[in-house]
Amino acid sequence: MPLHVIGPSRTRLQDLALLCANCHRMIHVSEPWLTVEQLRALVENRSEHR
Repeated sequence: MPLHVIGPSRTRLQDLALLCANCHRMIHVSEPWLTVEQLRALVENRSEHR
């Protein structure tokens, strides 16, 4: 859940995902936004086909 959507709340370390700039950009490429898990699956699937 994007932090700007949640509004004021208590965020735990487990609630956050550390992303490089490229992955962060890829998550926002389409609507609805990809989840971290969906992006990971796309990257893994793509690397298997090479």
